[in-house]
Amino acid sequence: MATLEHPAVSNEEEKKKKTCDSLPDELLLQVFSHLELSEGSPPSMRKFDQEPSFHLTSAPETPLKDLSTVCQRWRRILLPQLFEYSRIKLSSCSEWLVFSEDLLRYCRHHINGRPGRTENEDDIIRSLELFLDGSVPFSPDRNALPIRLIRQNDSYMRKSPKHFRKWIPCTDGTVSDFLSFVAQKDISKYVKSLVVLAGTAMEDFSEIPYNCAAREVENLWRTVFGALKPERVVVVAPPATMALLAESRMATTQAWAFEMPYHYLEFSKPRILDNPANSPDSGRRKSPSSPYHLCLHNCLNWTHLSYNEGSSVPAYALYEYFNYAPPQILYHILLWISKELQTPSRVGLESLKLVSIFPFGRHVGDMLGPLTSMKTLKSLELKLSPDKDSDVLDDNRMGKADRNDCWQELNRSYSAVVSFLRKMRPETGFELKVQDYTWETLEQELDRILGQLANWRKESGKIWTPP
Repeated sequence: MATLEHPAVSNEEEKKKKTCDSLPDELLLQVFSHLELSEGSPPSMRKFDQEPSFHLTSAPETPLKDLSTVCQRWRRILLPQLFEYSRIKLSSCSEWLVFSEDLLRYCRHHINGRPGRTENEDDIIRSLELFLDGSVPFSPDRNALPIRLIRQNDSYMRKSPKHFRKWIPCTDGTVSDFLSFVAQKDISKYVKSLVVLAGTAMEDFSEIPYNCAAREVENLWRTVFGALKPERVVVVAPPATMALLAESRMATTQAWAFEMPYHYLEFSKPRILDNPANSPDSGRRKSPSSPYHLCLHNCLNWTHLSYNEGSSVPAYALYEYFNYAPPQILYHILLWISKELQTPSRVGLESLKLVSIFPFGRHVGDMLGPLTSMKTLKSLELKLSPDKDSDVLDDNRMGKADRNDCWQELNRSYSAVVSFLRKMRPETGFELKVQDYTWETLEQELDRILGQLANWRKESGKIWTPP
């Protein structure tokens, strides 16, 4: 009987397939768009305010991606939509050799004369010898720097001791592969949002020439934004790596006390600013006042910045916790932006969102300091307490930390906000958005602190506006 029924089932499936295949591309795309709407905003938007993790872009269901595997035609139709919200994981295999006498001795003993050496390995050894004996002067050229990239097939170099090999983010590997793919498929123009994930933590910069690392990062952003013009970019990285990718500084040796595995950084801009004149290369050719050093914050005319540095709770468990300094990455980003606003061609930030769970009050005051002269700012959004369903306040995470200290520092943080706004004196139309009003128990204290802003009004339950 199974044999008799099988043709009928096959015919029914074939009939359905023909019915679907008979629809033109435009109608199929319209049908697929309803499925896209049912997904809502992408994970990188929905989860940005949560505690940072490497899984910002992960989602339990991927219906559009699943549909694209049905047949080649559906994949061709869906490809532009699939890459509207793209992500690139920076290769963890982009290892570099920092030139040293010890490295030269190792190469002479373990690699010289061995069969199967690659051309790049031979070139590294020659450059290493010339550089160390002074035959090659320092030069900004990549091949003349005291650091060289290990290629994928450099088997001898990849087997060298770990302390010789340093990770530095660059275009080699996943970045170049991704950009080649979107260019080949002609879908670069459809990329609206790009998430760059860096899972590797930078090591001590004392062992890595900073100018070499900075040059590779500049080349990374120049390459990415030379090929793509997204309206939004998000970086997920450990603090030390974020500092390098954002052309910022840690400005502390005590980051270990805060146990922040990842930070999130987001820049965005309206689509109206998306035109060829804003590309990194065209802007630098046409405007002599453009910044000489291209960074993430100035490669496009961003108008919004969001930063999520996670929780500071682990530091509260330390004796005299207030003597410890968290990473100052956002502070230095804002400092650079405020300085570059003196350039006439630059567009200033219009909005800033800060997510920092139980930060120290003085830290918040420091971060907001560079905004004082940023008269383009129209909105400041703050989230300084955990979500109600978060486990941040659970005993196993609090450890020896005192909850009262956490809430007191939150109050001090908002007092620092009041001091900042008094100094900034924003104009009518400015909005202070306070997400922490979701805690009913905080409402009275927040009203008391923010009520010190003379003649400011509270609207919509969580927004404060100046007169």
